[in-house]
Amino acid sequence: MKLQVVSAVVLACAAISLNTGCASNAASRSLTDTSSALEAPVFIAPFDAAMGQIVVAVPEVQVSAPQGARHGDLGQAVRSQMVATLSASQNFRVADRELMDDIADEHRLADAGATVEADRPQPGQLAGARYLIRVDVTEFEESVVASSSEGGVSVGGIFQVLDLFVGGSGYQTVSGVVQAADPKVGAADETVEGVVGMEVRVVDVQSGTIVATTRAHGKLERKGGRRVFGIAGVELGGSDFAQTVLAQATRIACEQAATNVHSALKRVVSATPGGTGLAAR
Repeated sequence: MKLQVVSAVVLACAAISLNTGCASNAASRSLTDTSSALEAPVFIAPFDAAMGQIVVAVPEVQVSAPQGARHGDLGQAVRSQMVATLSASQNFRVADRELMDDIADEHRLADAGATVEADRPQPGQLAGARYLIRVDVTEFEESVVASSSEGGVSVGGIFQVLDLFVGGSGYQTVSGVVQAADPKVGAADETVEGVVGMEVRVVDVQSGTIVATTRAHGKLERKGGRRVFGIAGVELGGSDFAQTVLAQATRIACEQAATNVHSALKRVVSATPGGTGLAAR
């Protein structure tokens, strides 16, 4: 196994030097631009004073996109972004069930008399979500849509060598070596495109029925240099990921989804006698 790993590293380095030109392999990997900061459109959170406040919850996000399956924490990353985006609107209060164990610990401390009485949470005061926002990430892909390869170095050969010679933990080892070497790719201009798509369902907790469906789509392009970001996978919670084309495309998709959900629930509230929104606080 050790010889196999060493051989793969040597062959990977040879792939860099020989510029083998396997662009199709590189297109499916995660890349980030190192030439300039990304500038996504400014998001203006939707608000309607007559709508009141609606309590919603975002359960675990499903990922059905084939390209997203390799990132085990993609669903959590998208959920966090969706929760933050919905919370930006004064019309939504998000019941974050992810922290239920921690909340239960606080209640146990209060019941034991271990906390200051004035600060103790009262039983039966947890906000109940009226609607569940179900999200399925159906697209998660990054690709090079335009390239000027003069003086460029192809990363395709690296991926081809790794896939051919190394598997399992060995793949992780070799990818770490190549990643540490930080080989530069594409000295000339390239345009990298990130596309994120999601299907969103709004479920009424009271009736258990779907009251609205919508689709959100985020797309962003960046022109400039690029480098190998994570051959073995992207660290979705890291600061590096925040500046990738895919991260910003995810943000745009979540913002579009939140706007669409707001419009849909506004219609639901207005069509319901007495409304379902709470008085604005």
